[in-house]
Amino acid sequence: MAVRSCDEIKPSCSRCILTMQKCVYAAPAATTQSSGPASNTQRNQLSLSSLLPTTPTSPGGRLSPSPLPFEAPQLPFSPPGQQRQQQLLLPTRQTEIDSSDTGLYHHYLQHTSRNLTANRQDHHAIQICLPTLALRSRTVYHSMLALSAACMCCDLIYREPPPEVTTVSEILMTGYRHYNLASERLRELISRPSAANAEPLLAAPPLLVPFVTSSQQVNHWISNRTAGGVEQVRKRLSSTPRDVIVISRGISATVRALETSTSPYSQLATPEALDSLDEYGTVAVSPCISTSVPPSHSHPMYPIIKSTSQPAFAKLQDRISLALVYDPGNRSLATCADAFKVLSTLRTGVFPQDQSSPPLLLPPSMTQMPTLPQVAPWLVSFTARPSTPSPTDHMTRPLLSFLVHAPQAYLDFVLPLLDQRLEGPAPSETGSADKAQAGLELNVEQALALDIYAHWSVLMFLVSEESWWIGKLPDITLAGLVNRFGDNFVRKHWPDDGGRVDGEGEGEGIGEWWPGSMLRIHREIGRYRS
Repeated sequence: MAVRSCDEIKPSCSRCILTMQKCVYAAPAATTQSSGPASNTQRNQLSLSSLLPTTPTSPGGRLSPSPLPFEAPQLPFSPPGQQRQQQLLLPTRQTEIDSSDTGLYHHYLQHTSRNLTANRQDHHAIQICLPTLALRSRTVYHSMLALSAACMCCDLIYREPPPEVTTVSEILMTGYRHYNLASERLRELISRPSAANAEPLLAAPPLLVPFVTSSQQVNHWISNRTAGGVEQVRKRLSSTPRDVIVISRGISATVRALETSTSPYSQLATPEALDSLDEYGTVAVSPCISTSVPPSHSHPMYPIIKSTSQPAFAKLQDRISLALVYDPGNRSLATCADAFKVLSTLRTGVFPQDQSSPPLLLPPSMTQMPTLPQVAPWLVSFTARPSTPSPTDHMTRPLLSFLVHAPQAYLDFVLPLLDQRLEGPAPSETGSADKAQAGLELNVEQALALDIYAHWSVLMFLVSEESWWIGKLPDITLAGLVNRFGDNFVRKHWPDDGGRVDGEGEGEGIGEWWPGSMLRIHREIGRYRS
């Protein structure tokens, strides 16, 4: 290969690493200009681990952006029915942003894969195994590039000075194109079930979940900086919660379809846990011990939510119970009660009352490790690992699993209400009386459905510290809910309760409702941290 500015780092110089070529050092007597270009076979044999340089960590916990390569690596195939894209974007300070397919792939290798999760249990799958699988699976390939584009957008929008809106929009549109291609191929694989399709069916969706969540934040950023942008992005914003739910539940359905194990359940916990099965198949799970503190536990809101969530959830349980007493045959109320039971179990798992509390009883769906002999073990661990809530472990998987474990009937009931949050006026355009009037539109079961979702959103504040792709989404969702329905819809149906947590604010307004109070505190803390 022709070498320019070779730094002679061994076993591979930086130039060869960036161009995905095999680095061959010449004999001592030979000149440094005599080697010919490496073959495609040599390039494909290059270990992916050599393409993953260590990236420094920023003080806030998120990995600092890595510079993109001057030349992107050439992949062994082009996307079906699509010309390889050229560089679309404006230059930045020191390097040119490359949103071509190869540029996005390399951005994933150098940056996205390094900061997608703080859970080291998933690092090997995300940094090595998935990029390797993407080279032979177009479904995984397009999913990876979509996520890489969203990551690139998030890196840009938090920079100072902020980028041009057109720059971010172009990258996001590139991500949407890959997202659509990946979705189309997933539908094709589902229509032709086979053992050969198992790996892409399990590997691609976990990459699309971060895309659909982070892309909503990027859309929100674009709409706030574009004249008339709210109408332009509203459709995409309203579909995002549905996409997350559909993809998450699709992963669970795929795992169940591929599973061949029989009872007793295969547990992720110790073998002794099998002896804890009761007559209902429920497993007693003791709090696990971790050697490191997950980022969610260092969030400034962690001690506040931990200390106030238990009485807040008790108040919500009282509201649900009271509603069922007056209308015991209401199916919507019953499904809200079932959804709250799931959420309460997750909350208790991550915030146990005290060390003397008995082991938490969890359903097998939160503890069962499936047996999938037709799938690589790394992929089973990455995708099908149960989301067991723990007071010492990462919170992203357990809290997101609410969207999987909650009854489908509850999600079908609450999603149209969440879509309406985009129709409300901004707080600066509407007084508190108008927002209170908006709350009058909700009946008892609708108010409870939104109340449960709002409590879940507060818990998700903590996840943003360990998963950048969650970011400000819980804040955006909860603020949109308040803007649309007001902060008094709980007090309207339960005037003696008002949603007030014991020991909190006595006056009128958002402070009396726990999710609203946590939103206010979260934003105050955010002002000091920014």
